[in-house]
Amino acid sequence: MKMGRMKPAAAVSSLLDRAEGLRRAGKIGDGLELIEGLVRENPDHPRALLLWTRLLFERGSFSQALEALKALSFVPAWQGELRLLRKGLEHLAQLEAAEPDPAFATESMARLLVQQGYLLEAMEIYRRLFLTSAGEGRFWEEMRRIRDRLEGGGSRDKSREGLDGELAAWDRWMQKRKRGS
Repeated sequence: MKMGRMKPAAAVSSLLDRAEGLRRAGKIGDGLELIEGLVRENPDHPRALLLWTRLLFERGSFSQALEALKALSFVPAWQGELRLLRKGLEHLAQLEAAEPDPAFATESMARLLVQQGYLLEAMEIYRRLFLTSAGEGRFWEEMRRIRDRLEGGGSRDKSREGLDGELAAWDRWMQKRKRGS
């Protein structure tokens, strides 16, 4: 196939199915490799752009996922759903880019928040401490303990529904760190 020519619809569909299969198998990097080439060749293909966004999101690359999602703005029927997704991704991208606030990112503050039941805020402080300490194990263990408590009882500052989304994001972040990526 010559460069610059679009693939036939059946070939595109087959590649998208293969990329989705890789995603479901947890092979996010392989799926991204496949889908990025497809998006370069078919920059206006809605399903390819949506899958690309999802793969970036599942890899934990929230700012990149947000940029990929913006490319879908040409699909008028999806505007309502895309607006909600964009809002969520903007929030996650802000958290991803957040610099630790040295005045509040202390172990003492995290312990105080745990005592008061603000587990998500405490976990965020331990995350910041973990990142700024070059991966000190005790901060990781605190995050795991808090994560387990969140699963069972929740956090003072979140409804159960909101908490489920936060836990899913934490799980992705922790999996990404555990794999060393």
